[in-house]
Amino acid sequence: MSYENIPPREFFFYEGQWNKRIVNAFIAVLGDEITEGKWKVNGNNTHSLQTAQEFVNIMFDKDFSWDDVLSQRNMLKKRYLTFKAMLELHGVTWDRELNHVFAMSSLWIQMTKANDFAKVFYHK
Repeated sequence: MSYENIPPREFFFYEGQWNKRIVNAFIAVLGDEITEGKWKVNGNNTHSLQTAQEFVNIMFDKDFSWDDVLSQRNMLKKRYLTFKAMLELHGVTWDRELNHVFAMSSLWIQMTKANDFAKVFYHK
């Protein structure tokens, strides 16, 4: 299996006006919402998402719509669930310092067959 033509992660992680700095700020606001007990697991988090939307729009002089915010939330959820599923497999490790997922080729094949999005975590 060849992964030589996989675009960089940024190609998958950031759409439209979103970039790493904006997404990190968005995540930080949501983290604050969680810390303050305002985020409900499997609950209605409209207020927290609106708070993050307002913050990034002001901080970065953007005009993210509600659909943009929901799309970004869905992307973050997809990233998290894919990463979590990968790390639950025996033989898959993550190096925090390098920010890389490591696994044998056979495991990469298994992971990408189960979830094509897993390719974005592949490193040579």
